Amino acid sequence: MDKIKIGAVGIGRLGATHARNIAYQIPQANLFAVCSRTLSSAQALQQELEVPYAYDSFDEMLENKELDAICITTYTRFHPEQILKALEAGLAVFCDKPIAENYEASKKVVEQIEKYHADKICMIGYMKRYDPSYAFVKKEIEAGKLGKPILFRGYAVDSKKISKQTIDFLSESEGIFYDFFVHDFDLSRWLVGSDWIDDSVSAMGSNYLFKEFEKYNDLDNATCHAQFKNGAMGLYYCGRTAPHGYLMETEIIGTKAIYRIGSSPSKNLVEVIDGTGKVVEEHLMFLDRFKDAYVEEMKAFVDCVVNNRQPDITIKDALESNRMAYLATTSFKKRISI
Repeated sequence: MDKIKIGAVGIGRLGATHARNIAYQIPQANLFAVCSRTLSSAQALQQELEVPYAYDSFDEMLENKELDAICITTYTRFHPEQILKALEAGLAVFCDKPIAENYEASKKVVEQIEKYHADKICMIGYMKRYDPSYAFVKKEIEAGKLGKPILFRGYAVDSKKISKQTIDFLSESEGIFYDFFVHDFDLSRWLVGSDWIDDSVSAMGSNYLFKEFEKYNDLDNATCHAQFKNGAMGLYYCGRTAPHGYLMETEIIGTKAIYRIGSSPSKNLVEVIDGTGKVVEEHLMFLDRFKDAYVEEMKAFVDCVVNNRQPDITIKDALESNRMAYLATTSFKKRISI
């Protein structure tokens, strides 16, 4: 088929990244329309990327019969309605995680997709699966080189330098377990190859630097641990107060090997050695660390549309990561109510 024509709705920080990737990095795709709540924002990106159409109405964009697919990067509360409307319009859908604002809402969306749109392409964005390092480890595990999985350890911290962006987003967030932990919840389930034992999930956390989080019943640092049905253990930590840049580490321990990924926040291979010691430039945020993964993720979605195949990341995968977020959130709320 010709290049697929994609409309992008939600063109903020991550949305603009997806839009630019579609426009410049995906040979089989054409960014054909952009949509924002303010028409001037849509028109600014339209002009920058030379996009044929700009909208301030998602419903109006769906009336464009030339479109083949939609990329959704709006606030989470809009995801369910926009996913279903796009599918009903006959379009393939890519939607950034999470699929919905909480587990109950996610279940309803998945039920509707399975009942009415099972033949349609709907991919939820978990970009870590498309990072070259994680993709390599997955192949190693499938080849049996890990042995029996023993422990997954996920560690991710945001820089306090971007705290204002985080705090501004809190009114649209369902909390740290849904918006931050879900990446490692998905990653661990994918690498370990098992679901969690529900009553093994335990979470705790507090606000150590930003008391603004308390207004939204959210946390600036939290931990979670759980056991998988195949016996492996999971340990997770996410924080929003790092004095340096964005940093994430992943370790998976098995009976034959240990794989460790991302143990340094290095932005490049440059080291500066001066009177203060050794200095390594750092990534400020996740968009820098995973810029290649976002491209590969969108390439995978476009390939699904071009070849009419279902994504490797299923809507059930998205539902399971939200279920784990629900269990962790529930555990934390029970702990603080005691």
